[in-house]
Amino acid sequence: MNTDINKKDIEWITINAHMCEVCCEPVFFADPGGIKFGGTARDGSRRYIVRGVCENCGYDSEMEIEVR
Repeated sequence: MNTDINKKDIEWITINAHMCEVCCEPVFFADPGGIKFGGTARDGSRRYIVRGVCENCGYDSEMEIEVR
C-alpha cells in the first residue's frame, strides 16, 4: 500500500456514494484495494485514482476523487 494514502481518506472514499458515469445513480462504491494516491493539489487537497463498480448497473470504472 502506498504510504501517501491517508487511512481516513480511504474510509471517506469507500463509505460515501459517488455518481455512476453510466446510470447516474449514487451507488458507485470504491474497492479499497483499487485506491491509488494521485498527488497533492496546490490547495492542499489530496487526489486519488479510484476503481470501483456500480452496484446498480455493474459498470466498472475509474475516476479521480479529491479529498480536502
